[in-house]
Amino acid sequence: MLAWFVRDHGALRRVREAAGVPLRVVRLSVPLSDIERRLAVDVTTERQDDLRVAAASIAAGEGVGVEDVVVDNGRLVPAVAQEVMTWLGWL
Repeated sequence: MLAWFVRDHGALRRVREAAGVPLRVVRLSVPLSDIERRLAVDVTTERQDDLRVAAASIAAGEGVGVEDVVVDNGRLVPAVAQEVMTWLGWL
């Protein structure tokens, strides 16, 4: 399992080539307001940069369309992980 933000099909191709194995892509979807809330607890400069990058990526539609499935990431981690693992056939 790889955790990576894939912005477009070119980036996905490069990740697939580097990994050297078949990949299935899960896009975790969460509203910007949730990202803002999550990052608000850590007010470092890096987190503020992360928020700006996330907002720009969402506005530009980056990552949309390269996925095999979209999973709602506005839930607790165990629920999200279970959905992904079930979709992959691991459960």
